[in-house]
Amino acid sequence: MDIRKILIVEDDSTIRSGLKYCLEYEQFEVREAALKSDIKNIDDIDLILLDVNLPDCSGFDLFKDLKKMKNIPIIFMTANDLEVNIVMGLDMGADDYITKPFKTRELIARVKSNIRRYTKLGNLIENDNIIIDGLEINDKTKEVMVDGEK
Repeated sequence: MDIRKILIVEDDSTIRSGLKYCLEYEQFEVREAALKSDIKNIDDIDLILLDVNLPDCSGFDLFKDLKKMKNIPIIFMTANDLEVNIVMGLDMGADDYITKPFKTRELIARVKSNIRRYTKLGNLIENDNIIIDGLEINDKTKEVMVDGEK
């Protein structure tokens, strides 16, 4: 199994570095962005942790742009715990929404849960292969394997 890559989009460097440390301890590869302009490419990213309140844009607007680029799980993280914002984020299609301050172990469990769900549904592709339990589909060669047999 490949190492999963997480992008943290958070302007608070203390929160960002703390999350990076904890996620790397859990064997994730972590990339960081403090601003929208710091995000160059998400092609190999498996999940995004996205702050709602960024200095150069709204996290809600950035969410829409990111989802157009790639269908991956995005978890909103914010100090804004108003019900209307939580509902808006989830209605937009966010995979989860967690309010600050949060428990790090809970956030990591949510990260793992979302990656597991996307992987089982075939939305995360490993080396051009879509893998769902015993079914493996090679997107490039269009070959299908069931329990290791073509």
